[in-house]
Amino acid sequence: MKKYLSLIILALALLSQTAFAQSIKGRIVDQTGQPVPGAMILNKSNEKWSNTDIDGKFTLEVSKGQTLQISCLGFAAQEFTYDGTTSEFKLLEETLELEEAVAIGYGTVRKKDLSGAVGVMAGNVLQQQSVTNVSQGLQGVIPGLMVTRSSSMPGASATLRIRGVTTMSNNNPLILVDGMAVSSLDDVSPEDIDQISVLKDGASASIYGARAAAGVILVTTKQAHEGDVTLNYKGEFSMVTATEWADYLTDPVEYMTMFNEYKWNDAGNVPGSEYLQYPKDYIDSYRTNNAYDPIEYPDFDWKGNTLKDMSFRHKHNLSVAYGNKIIKTRVSASYEYDDALYPGSNYQRATARTRNTIKIAKNWSADVDLSFKHGVKNDPLTNPIQAALMYPSNYLGLYPDGRVAPGKSGSNTLATVLYGGSKNNTTDYVTGKVSVSWKPFKGFDVTGAFTPTLSFTKTKTMNKAVPYYDAYDTSLILGYVTDHATNDLTEVRNDAQSYETQLVVTYEHSFNNSHNLNVMAGYEGYTYSHESFSTSTTNMEFAEYPYMDLANKDNVTTSGSAYGNAYQSFFGRIMYNYKNKYYVQANVRGDGSSRFAKQYRWGCFPSGSLAWVVSSEPWMANATAITFLKLRASAGALGNERISDNYYPYQAEMNSTQSVMFNAEANAATAQLAMAQVEYAVTDITWETTYTYDVGLDMSFFNGRLGFTGDYYYKKTKDMLLDVQIPEFLGYSNPSQNAGTMYTNGWELKIDWKDVVGDFSYSLGFNISDYKSIMGNLNGTYKLSDGKIIQEGYEYNSWYGYKSLGILRTDEDVAAAGTQLIPTVTKGDIGYQDLNNDGKISADGDRTVLGSSMPHILYGGYVNLAWKGISLNVMFNGVGKQLALVTSNERLVRPFSSQWLAAPAVIKDNYYSQYNTDEQNALVKYPRLSYTSAEKNNYQVSDYWLFDGSYFRIKSINLGYTFPAKWMRPANIKELRVFFNTEDPFCFDNYLQGWDPEQTASSYITRTFTFGIDIKF
Repeated sequence: MKKYLSLIILALALLSQTAFAQSIKGRIVDQTGQPVPGAMILNKSNEKWSNTDIDGKFTLEVSKGQTLQISCLGFAAQEFTYDGTTSEFKLLEETLELEEAVAIGYGTVRKKDLSGAVGVMAGNVLQQQSVTNVSQGLQGVIPGLMVTRSSSMPGASATLRIRGVTTMSNNNPLILVDGMAVSSLDDVSPEDIDQISVLKDGASASIYGARAAAGVILVTTKQAHEGDVTLNYKGEFSMVTATEWADYLTDPVEYMTMFNEYKWNDAGNVPGSEYLQYPKDYIDSYRTNNAYDPIEYPDFDWKGNTLKDMSFRHKHNLSVAYGNKIIKTRVSASYEYDDALYPGSNYQRATARTRNTIKIAKNWSADVDLSFKHGVKNDPLTNPIQAALMYPSNYLGLYPDGRVAPGKSGSNTLATVLYGGSKNNTTDYVTGKVSVSWKPFKGFDVTGAFTPTLSFTKTKTMNKAVPYYDAYDTSLILGYVTDHATNDLTEVRNDAQSYETQLVVTYEHSFNNSHNLNVMAGYEGYTYSHESFSTSTTNMEFAEYPYMDLANKDNVTTSGSAYGNAYQSFFGRIMYNYKNKYYVQANVRGDGSSRFAKQYRWGCFPSGSLAWVVSSEPWMANATAITFLKLRASAGALGNERISDNYYPYQAEMNSTQSVMFNAEANAATAQLAMAQVEYAVTDITWETTYTYDVGLDMSFFNGRLGFTGDYYYKKTKDMLLDVQIPEFLGYSNPSQNAGTMYTNGWELKIDWKDVVGDFSYSLGFNISDYKSIMGNLNGTYKLSDGKIIQEGYEYNSWYGYKSLGILRTDEDVAAAGTQLIPTVTKGDIGYQDLNNDGKISADGDRTVLGSSMPHILYGGYVNLAWKGISLNVMFNGVGKQLALVTSNERLVRPFSSQWLAAPAVIKDNYYSQYNTDEQNALVKYPRLSYTSAEKNNYQVSDYWLFDGSYFRIKSINLGYTFPAKWMRPANIKELRVFFNTEDPFCFDNYLQGWDPEQTASSYITRTFTFGIDIKF
């Protein structure tokens, strides 16, 4: 009976499954009843799944009582227990992104409630790159934030500009990490960052008043949450190469042949004088003789002996987070080591950070934050990049036995790098914040904070004597390498400290679920002091012991300085919205600065903004494709008093010196302290003020799949601080005065798309921006520097030079060109236009503005793909329009700079030459080889050397794999991810071959290949 009964029960169970398992045809809709296409429906019982079509319909096998998990981008993931009859399932709109808290001045606000222009970047964007510095990781990510780098060498940083340039003084934005001011964004480890907010307009930034003249960057670091018990380790190992190395004509025979022509041209091309520097028989026999006499006929590889093909770096980050109802704490520590592509240069950095939140009592809580950075930068005394690439190989750097050779008459950068000493820079940076918050009743908060910051920098520069020897007598010293004849030591100490106090009162309340009010008022005080001391000695006896107790006591000098500044501020903000539909925000801040005289010390900077959530209007209900639509407008004023840390323009600055005078009482010459006024005091100097206006549009479509943000802005800076010319006979430097205006206008757009299809998710985005800064009234002054001019009516830092006639290729061209800059201009030189028609070319009368030097049409974007634990992330950035100048770095094209360094390879067979035919000279691009013409004519700033400097760069490619959780569970691992990343793998540009668009003559941009692991317990 039991046997038969068991069979009956089994049959009934199978029958039940057959009877109740059914293939249902269902439909997924949103809260308004509209279909949701692309949703994924998973039967958690049998792991079968389906997707909805364009009408939100799906078909799936499911039985009564089984659980359906439904997910779709733009909606909250939900689970339903199938009741056997329901076929329509309603999803709730995912509001996470719009509800996300965004850091603003002295508080946070939901993203959808922003009425100002704020750019936001999540910390995971940095995790998709393998950058050591946060600043470089922001390149191309946030529209309106221009990130400019000139190097990716160890310890290099980038320049940040928010919405362009608005002043001729300091354009660096204020950077706050968890409310603590820092000097550089790179003081934070990328792994610690949770969010970065960029306050771009007056309404969002003016709450920081004078500190926000160039915009504000707020960094929020990761913190623990209740229930956290995690340990996280991330490690990276990278191989680093240069993206480009410029090629020079260093081959000895090629070099000597061209150098002879160079000298012959400057000697007037007298027949029979073609071999002024190197005899013909010496050149003809050079290659043969080099095989058995590499000392008299050297072919020395300067590049191979100085530069590395590859270097390495590694980085490690460890963090611990724990949280309960009383205390939440997160502690992280990181270490990185980065080696340069030449000997003796490296950078090490160790950082530590802790964030702690403690619930003291029912209405009391405290935050205790602390961060520490220790950085060590080692370098040789000379950057060897130019020398390694440009030294001709017929000058010997090292003898075959390894001894130091003369190089070029003692100029031997390789010897300097290997044996000439080093420069060691050590920085310790400590900052902390202690804040206490009291909340006596709901919505009311009083927070007081104290933030000390201490900085200690030590620099030790040891210059060693480097002798060079006779080629055959190994003990005979012929001389010393240039600038390395003695052992010299210099030590510098810089100590700085700042203290900031804050008191902020906030009240937040909603009335009748319609009126939402947030009121904030506060006080802030800040003091900063800096002291420096340096001492140096020459002709030390022992080079291997770089300590001052071994100084040459007969030759020791010392110097020192101290300065400081302070400010006090009162500020307030009111934010109001009606039914999360109509928004009004008003801010005001009053700042007092120690840099100005008492009667001009205080400035008041108000701002306001309005926003309208159009999508919340009833008449928008039928616009189902539009998920969110908001219009914004703002206006505000920002102040600037950042002239110089150690400069108080309303005070008469005095310099001291020790002068030797005859002392009658002592009947001897003695040192006496002498003082002299060097700065003219301008007592009525006061704040620069930048007025900003912004209109913006935020939109979201298709349940959040498509997002769009656009802004147009205009800024006017008045009372700009300028160095105004005064008569030289007064004996003072030109003083700063409120005498200038500048106008900046620009626009920015950002668009994103994201979606999920089954196990596959993807997102892609693009941003683009542009701006122009035009100089207004400059009180008749202008400023020239590096071929650029700051002049009224033109764009800031415009190129300034000559209009060219091209290369003068015939005698007729020379005659038609008339009197040029120098009398010796002839065929093969560049001619210039006589713009003022006075019959001659001159710097005063014939230079003009040639165009903007600033980058325009800045863009960036990303593509993210993910499928079953596999992820691929690609980021790119670029400049769409920029007028670049080849001769801004003459070494790109100029032959024999410094009168002997090798010529760039790009000019080979492409320069005007007496040895060419007329047909060949008619086609060449570069002028003749000449020192006189190069120095005073050919390589002057002119439109001949301007070119399209736009570029497109693949910023990073990251391929990763996250192991399934069920595989890791037996090892008690919460998450394990491995990844491979490459930074700056490709760049497409119009620059000369061998030159990266972002590098300088003495730097390089790196291409980095990184292997990493990220593990969480």
